[in-house]
Amino acid sequence: MSSTPVRAAFREEWASYAPGVVYFEVVNKAPRVREAAQRAAASSGNLVGSLLFAVTERKDTTLGANPYVEETGIVTIKVFGPSGSSDAATIEKATEIQRRLAGRLLRPDILVPVVFGPIDDTPEGEGEFYEVQLAADYVFQMRETRLNPGG
Repeated sequence: MSSTPVRAAFREEWASYAPGVVYFEVVNKAPRVREAAQRAAASSGNLVGSLLFAVTERKDTTLGANPYVEETGIVTIKVFGPSGSSDAATIEKATEIQRRLAGRLLRPDILVPVVFGPIDDTPEGEGEFYEVQLAADYVFQMRETRLNPGG
């Protein structure tokens, strides 16, 4: 799970890089609740999206009691649209998100150097909705205070 500042920044900035896409939270939700929310939103004709967070590495970049720490990871951005007629709109919106987010500083300490996608790994759809994914790499740098360095 990514650091709290990373999760907060991606959620807070959603409207700026995914305009017109309704955001819904899926972290720490039961799978059936998630599926019901996805289907309900997709069947309403709206594009909806969600975020999933994963850390790939967390390391000290300096030494001492107050080192700089760098965290890298991937944020999976999912965009859902109604099945049957929205594949073009869903792919176009995912492409717009990719263009708005790649190379962007979400905050002075969070960079999104590259966004891969759109990825259509279930072209046949999932029942009532069509899903496209993006994979956004991020780099988060911060200072960390340690009470007992090295001990």
